[in-house]
Amino acid sequence: MALCVVASSSTLLSGWDDGYLRCHAIRGGKMLWSIPNAHARAVTAIALAKGEHFLVSGGEAGDVRIWELRNRDLVMSFEEHSMRITKIVILADDLHIVSSSRDRTVRCWKVKQSRSFASRFEKVGALNGVAISPDQLYIVTAGQDRKITVWDMREREPAIEITEAHRGEVTCVAIPSKGGVFLTGGADHFLRLWDLATGNLLAHGLAHSSRITSVSFSPDDKKILSTGNEGALMIWNMDY
Repeated sequence: MALCVVASSSTLLSGWDDGYLRCHAIRGGKMLWSIPNAHARAVTAIALAKGEHFLVSGGEAGDVRIWELRNRDLVMSFEEHSMRITKIVILADDLHIVSSSRDRTVRCWKVKQSRSFASRFEKVGALNGVAISPDQLYIVTAGQDRKITVWDMREREPAIEITEAHRGEVTCVAIPSKGGVFLTGGADHFLRLWDLATGNLLAHGLAHSSRITSVSFSPDDKKILSTGNEGALMIWNMDY
């Protein structure tokens, strides 16, 4: 079963519960290649570089791996997380990676180094997701403990902590390309829009009949896309 997917200009790259990475053509769906045993256990998160020259995958065991796509070679493996990787984000420079994990940490990596250069730790609750502001100064984490944390990467302590942000786990988080706000989805079926600078709640609404599994913004920031455990993909107009 596919657990995560990302699209390139012409292909769909996916991570599977059997530890494989697979690539399918968008047109026709033909499988073009696969990487067997990319991870010893399930592949739980993937991200594609902006230049589409490398792929980063995260596994059930907490390993983060970089793959060169032309030859599908393993370039680097990071082993500092101890539990399931929940989200991977590649920064706009294609040189830095951010990963969140069920081990309650978010870590920042340099592509050409084998160790993280920064990390942030949640005292309670695993992390379900992470998002990066466009200026790459702020990280927002979504917590299993119903908490949202905004981190200023120049500081060690959280800039903002929002407790009881949802009536249940905060399952996913996204920031639009113009910044200023962030969006969260929850196990309570709600979408909530927050001010990035203050943490104030700007809007909220019942979006799904089941747990929300992912949220994202369209490239022009005018629409929100959300998916839920009931199998629905919803598109919402965004006006803020």
